[in-house]
Amino acid sequence: MIDRCVDHAHRLVTGIGDLPGAEVLARPLINQGLVRFRSPDGDHDARTDQVIARIQREGETWFGGTTWKGQRAMRISVVNWRTDHEDVDRAVEAVRAALG
Repeated sequence: MIDRCVDHAHRLVTGIGDLPGAEVLARPLINQGLVRFRSPDGDHDARTDQVIARIQREGETWFGGTTWKGQRAMRISVVNWRTDHEDVDRAVEAVRAALG
């Protein structure tokens, strides 16, 4: 169970981090990581909060916001034993849609 959560967290952070405009701030050591979203106008904190709000509004997946080293970030955490590869893929696609 733990290994699966760790794997899913790595897949989520990598998948989201590979999306245009995404930046990985912290790769998972166990089951949590951080990403943020860059904005053309330089207000990356506002852009990150906007993307998180869109994701939460759509309801396909849920990520929360946090501040880390003075920067707004989206916290990625996998703790549910029922999470599977398809859930991870849907979550990455939900973030892609929120960015679009």
